[in-house]
Amino acid sequence: MTNEPKYSSQNDDSTRLPPQNIEAEEAILGGILLDPEAISRVMDTLRPEIFYVGAHQEIFRACLMLHNQSRPTDTMSVATWLIERCSDV
Repeated sequence: MTNEPKYSSQNDDSTRLPPQNIEAEEAILGGILLDPEAISRVMDTLRPEIFYVGAHQEIFRACLMLHNQSRPTDTMSVATWLIERCSDV
């Protein structure tokens, strides 16, 4: 018996992965962390759920929260915000 991978059919939605582009997610987040105005340009279009990587969802969510509090979305601010939230758990 061989361990060949099983490929799902086009109609089998239970095992299909959603469309994903990790590099694009990283580029979006990098732009937000580098450009103070970037989050305001994408916040009406993007939602945390569209990111495939869970950590990317959390980073984007942190950027949204900081922006809504009129705080910067730079690397240090986002990292500090995430550390403070994770230490509460």
